[in-house]
Amino acid sequence: MRLRPCATPLLATLLVAGCLGVSDDKARTTFADSAGVELAVAPAEDQPLPWTLTELFRLGGADEGPGSFVDVNASSAGTDQAGNIYVLDGQQYRVEVFSPTGEHIRFLGQKGGGPGEIEFPITFFVSPAGIAHVYDASKEALVRWDADGVVLPPKSLAAGAVRFPRAYGDTLIFGLAERTETEGTTTLAIAVGNDTTTLTSLSTPTGAMVQFSCVSFIQPPVFTPTLQWATNGQGVAVTRQTPYQVDYYQGGSLARSIRRPIPSKPTSVDDVARLYPDGMTVRFGGGVLITGAGLGRA
Repeated sequence: MRLRPCATPLLATLLVAGCLGVSDDKARTTFADSAGVELAVAPAEDQPLPWTLTELFRLGGADEGPGSFVDVNASSAGTDQAGNIYVLDGQQYRVEVFSPTGEHIRFLGQKGGGPGEIEFPITFFVSPAGIAHVYDASKEALVRWDADGVVLPPKSLAAGAVRFPRAYGDTLIFGLAERTETEGTTTLAIAVGNDTTTLTSLSTPTGAMVQFSCVSFIQPPVFTPTLQWATNGQGVAVTRQTPYQVDYYQGGSLARSIRRPIPSKPTSVDDVARLYPDGMTVRFGGGVLITGAGLGRA
């Protein structure tokens, strides 16, 4: 199990970059490099976004039945263009679908190896049209249902540790994670039909093995950058988190790069303590372990 602190979501990064780079032409410099790639450079100063959040309702935590999931994160939940809410409940091997007002609509899937069944769920996403996808590591494929809950044929992926797959139309975007004793590499690929193209990759230190009495896991250094990506259904935006740069690919080629001249800051153990003032929470199945704030090395 590889742990890392919560990173700024790519969507938020894109919104900030967009607000800084698009709304004020005087504050943005845009030009094309020798390869024709559009480069947009925005100021390093942050600008607040005039957003307010209002809680409408809560889902989850029920003892059984609808809403009985207990853990939600960016890889287990999503919404479609109609506003329906989807949550992967990995412990119960199913996806729950709720209306925009929080009413339970249906369950998708169950434990098993047959069509529409799940054996080893890793990650989940839903397309704007309401096609739900669960990457099942045991099948090395996406288990899929349409917007009415009808089981669709699975979509196979390349063998290996697949991360954060996304699909639009006939195009599939996914990461492949490989690890040696000293280095971990994530490669971002885009597949259309039987043709697969590598977009970019990121290599970082593997980290050290942390041993408990009953379990052990690889702990990379805290603040280690990770490859993050998102799609708008036409292309894919990618960031390595440091330096501040978002690259936008269309048709497998780099089309635009958004950048801000923000220098990287050396990290310290004090930064780890501020990130985890009460210690790092580590979950294994239904159990919880609390580790010390200094476990993750800066």
